[in-house]
Amino acid sequence: MARREGYLLSKGVRLFHWSITPDDYSAHLLFVHGMAEHSGRYQEVAEHFASLGYCCHALDLRGLGRSEGPRGHADSFQDL
Repeated sequence: MARREGYLLSKGVRLFHWSITPDDYSAHLLFVHGMAEHSGRYQEVAEHFASLGYCCHALDLRGLGRSEGPRGHADSFQDL
């Protein structure tokens, strides 16, 4: 099982992401956290699904968790 984490660039803002990839997997799952949260809250759940053969991905939304961006503010839902 491989664990990876890093940053991707979205509209000039670095967004933190991570994944857990089993050696053999059947599908991908994407975990998206709610407001005032971060992706780390779903790591235990992702580990469970990875043990069942799912490749799990998550990211911290703009301004939350380990991602860059203004904290606690969004001009529109699309900015998130």
